[in-house]
Amino acid sequence: MLITPRPGADRRNLRNVLRETRVQAENLRGPSGSAFDSLLRYLEWATDAARMLRSQISDRDLNHLVLTRRYQALLASCGTLVGTDQ
Repeated sequence: MLITPRPGADRRNLRNVLRETRVQAENLRGPSGSAFDSLLRYLEWATDAARMLRSQISDRDLNHLVLTRRYQALLASCGTLVGTDQ
């Protein structure tokens, strides 16, 4: 996938952030306990990745790479899974 950097974004820094984000995503695959723990780790990764990338890549690319429709659905259902959503 081609990524559109924002104007003024340092390409070396962007490459490093993308590499770090990918490694962190791969680390999510390891054992983590319950399915809910895995969900929370994924949501935390996505939030951190979006924060790191938001100022460096286009919104369209950020939504395609991190803040996907599946992310939105999991985030919306998180309260229901805990039982806090009445």
